[in-house]
Amino acid sequence: MIANFTLFLLFLAFLTTVTAKRCKGVALPDDFDGSDWPEMWRLRSGMGEREEENRRTPNVAVSPSVLARAGVQHWKLDPSPYDYPGKAIPWNDTVEDPELAAIREEFDYNYADIISVTSRVESFWDEHFHGDKTIRYMLNGTGYFDLRSVDGDWVRIAVQPGDFFEWPAGIYHRFTVDTGNFITAMRLFRGSPVWTAYSRDEIGGNHTVRQEYIDTFLCGVDPDSDDEEYGGHESKKKGKKIFNQESKDTKDEKQRKKGKKGKRIRFGNNHL
Repeated sequence: MIANFTLFLLFLAFLTTVTAKRCKGVALPDDFDGSDWPEMWRLRSGMGEREEENRRTPNVAVSPSVLARAGVQHWKLDPSPYDYPGKAIPWNDTVEDPELAAIREEFDYNYADIISVTSRVESFWDEHFHGDKTIRYMLNGTGYFDLRSVDGDWVRIAVQPGDFFEWPAGIYHRFTVDTGNFITAMRLFRGSPVWTAYSRDEIGGNHTVRQEYIDTFLCGVDPDSDDEEYGGHESKKKGKKIFNQESKDTKDEKQRKKGKKGKRIRFGNNHL
């Protein structure tokens, strides 16, 4: 009798775990079309230089639906006919791009600025989330955004001119230039811009915005929880040290973090 009851409890735990995994992410419409999304792939363990592609062998391509289920939206525009500046903070609509204007009006992106990045920036590489949606339009050059899928894996996005992204508040991500060491991007915002970022290895899931993301996209299952049954994150178990090989800090980043006070990183006007 006891053995049967134990088996029953184990079966219930298994069903709970499977159900949690299946319900992660939002449902996509039947007509979802990701054909104009940029190329994406899974990162390999034990990354080399972050500016390299760092593909697995063999390469593991990622379908656009993976990030779409995590709340990411993408549009493909064409900035090439227009003379966008390399830097403008703020940018005062000096270029008449009707496609961009239509998106800004529809979604009320009233603030915009333009920045260029020409080398690696350590703070961009710190895994973090924002308290508001991230909205970026790539104007020139190339680079990599890494975003966490609903299963917690890194997905690398090779962004190019014309890629316009919006992803929800609370999703973990980071950015690096690629080997070209150059990208120009427009940053858009609803209302006055707020560039505060929340570092995963310091705050974990302990934030209202992050919890809202967890409830909406992760079935309420926090990957930073201590509960191993639901994939408890090593950042909770080992002094908040990120366990993924590709998330490990460089020496410079560790030194920078030792001097931090509090749980926020302010990236200021140079934050991509």
